[in-house]
Amino acid sequence: MHGGSAITVLASGFVDPTVNSNGAAFGLWLALPAGGNLVPLTNITSLDEQFLQLSNSLNLYPNPSNGQFTLEFDDASNLPDRVLMYDLNGRVVRELSSSVNTINSFDVSDLSKGTYFVQIVQGENIAMKKLIVQ
Repeated sequence: MHGGSAITVLASGFVDPTVNSNGAAFGLWLALPAGGNLVPLTNITSLDEQFLQLSNSLNLYPNPSNGQFTLEFDDASNLPDRVLMYDLNGRVVRELSSSVNTINSFDVSDLSKGTYFVQIVQGENIAMKKLIVQ
């Protein structure tokens, strides 16, 4: 369930497109209750050590947030290049900081209540954390 509404995930395509005259590759898409374009979901076929290190080295709190939240990194050598915030339609609603420290507080009190995703980008590694704004 998503905010009291059901969501639908669609799967389409071929894992090996060469068996279908190089047709569409396998993918997952999210259909939101409000309608609109399907949102492509990233296919993760493997998790490398750097991705796990990035994901495990950060903490986002409080969650749910009442207008502010903190993003904390365990290791200063693993600080991200960018931190972005997305709404459920996949739109970037905020670039949180161009310079990230080990502890960062962000004010999101101007955002609508709802569910967001905080994307942490470090080189080619991306970690995603869900944040609920109340």
